[in-house]
Amino acid sequence: MNVFGIIKLMGKRKGERNHRVSLKNMIPGLFLGIMIPLAVILVIYSSYIARSVEVSSSHSSRSQLEIFKSHLESTMKATERVMSGMVSGNAQFQSFSVELMLNDMYNQSYNVQQILKSNLTANENLYTMAIYSPVNNWYTGEYNAYYEITAAQRIQAQKNLEPEIKRLINQGDFDLSKWFFHSVGGRDYLLRGMNYRTVYCIAVIDLERLNTIAVQNYHMNGTLIFGNGKTVIYPDLKLGLSPDEIQKAGDSYLITDEVRKYLVVSEQAGYITLIYAKPYDGILNEMTLFHIIVLICAAMAVVAVPFVSIWLWKLVVNPISHLTRTIEAIRSGDFSAHVDTYAVEEFRQVNDMLNQMIDEISELKIASYEKELEKQNTEYQLLQSQIRPHFYLNCLKNIYGMAESGQNKEIQQTILHLSSYLRYIFTISKDCVPLQKELEVCKNYADLFSLNQHQDVEFSLTYDAVLTNIPIPPVSLLTFIENSIHYGFVPGQKLKLVLKVSRIVTAERVLIHIIAADNGPGFTRSVIDSTDKEEMMIDGKGKKHVGIYNVLKRFRLRYGDDFAAAFRNRDGALVELFFPYTEGEDL
Repeated sequence: MNVFGIIKLMGKRKGERNHRVSLKNMIPGLFLGIMIPLAVILVIYSSYIARSVEVSSSHSSRSQLEIFKSHLESTMKATERVMSGMVSGNAQFQSFSVELMLNDMYNQSYNVQQILKSNLTANENLYTMAIYSPVNNWYTGEYNAYYEITAAQRIQAQKNLEPEIKRLINQGDFDLSKWFFHSVGGRDYLLRGMNYRTVYCIAVIDLERLNTIAVQNYHMNGTLIFGNGKTVIYPDLKLGLSPDEIQKAGDSYLITDEVRKYLVVSEQAGYITLIYAKPYDGILNEMTLFHIIVLICAAMAVVAVPFVSIWLWKLVVNPISHLTRTIEAIRSGDFSAHVDTYAVEEFRQVNDMLNQMIDEISELKIASYEKELEKQNTEYQLLQSQIRPHFYLNCLKNIYGMAESGQNKEIQQTILHLSSYLRYIFTISKDCVPLQKELEVCKNYADLFSLNQHQDVEFSLTYDAVLTNIPIPPVSLLTFIENSIHYGFVPGQKLKLVLKVSRIVTAERVLIHIIAADNGPGFTRSVIDSTDKEEMMIDGKGKKHVGIYNVLKRFRLRYGDDFAAAFRNRDGALVELFFPYTEGEDL
């Protein structure tokens, strides 16, 4: 049974459906029959009642918030001017950027402290201003005399703030570009900092104190909420308001905490959002008999919607969703997925035919996959065998050259290196070897070449220790080192080889990143074009170069589309390999 068979079979039922009520028409019709009256009722309810009660209250709240915002912005700007002046032109402040004697620090700090006191006196919204010099381990702060707190509370606040400000600055977590929120000792603050080299001027606004000022000086009998698009601070409220919803706050925007409802208005003070949540007693006391009837009808419609939705879900939505998920699973190669049988006749027929088709395709897929796997294994073994003779011949040729020139000691050392390499090659019994073995043979090959040619090769090897046992195709990285040595020498220049293995962590997966590079003349355009297309390279004489091609082919056979390679010229030849890292996949 195929897709055309299903379409044909469904076509035979076409005449029969004309004699029945279609679920596609009946269910939406019933659902809309409830939703349309509900929508009309809610429109009447909202337009007739809500706006008339909320508008006057929201306008009053917004006026209060605008006045408060103006004073807060004035405080923030004035403080920034004072801090900027100190940072850019106050010699006493700037002197703290270098190490001073204790006596000198006290003398230099007097003038600075007077400036801080003056700004605190002029701006009652400020809680404290401080100077911190890490190089002198010197911290001094002034506190606003307008704050109605005891000496013990002031000392405790200082004990909490001072070490936290030092920690933020010393760890580089203090945002010097703007005011930002931070919680210290269970209280929320708005912090601003500027620096001259290694000395910092810090200003602090207590958000809880701002609420007190709003009540006392601006007659705002609600609660101020603060946000910056990412962080939300609600003193004394549990509103469950997300940062995105802060931007929605405006006239007639109602939010509710665990106890009561609030009418919300908002203003922007720079990049800081100020939200004034004023207690809202509701409109029940203002409602007439007509309003109550409208409310009851709306409630009945709302109660009916879930029942209709559940019914619609069971009859239509759930079967269609399950059918879609099954088809997606089949698309991704999971032929074990099957569709459940439902009571609705249309779904039952489609599901039975689809399950039958899945079983037939699965049988054909398994047979085809086994043949393809056998073919790939054969090709993999062939490619691997083509690489080994290429290296043997190069080594024998080098030893022959040393024998002609009578370099007996070099021949002995060369044979030792070569025997180490051959031991590696002859013990390979699998399609993959641990990364560390491959790296060792690469280093061994570089030493072997230096002995053969009397040319020093600077070999730099770095790798992530976690990756030492990951499996890779044998003689793969060695091929790149061999090519760099063969083609990378420039007259009068020492050959430098780099081999680096690391991890790249992304949100979706972890990749292994291998870099093989040299400082030679780089790749030719034809080589780059061939490797980009993963084609075998053929030089101008028609000779095939199978080394790099075989390496790419073996990686591709192992990792499929999850493998990527890049060949570029950057102060020499640069090869980059990317393939997925599976934790625990060690040899």
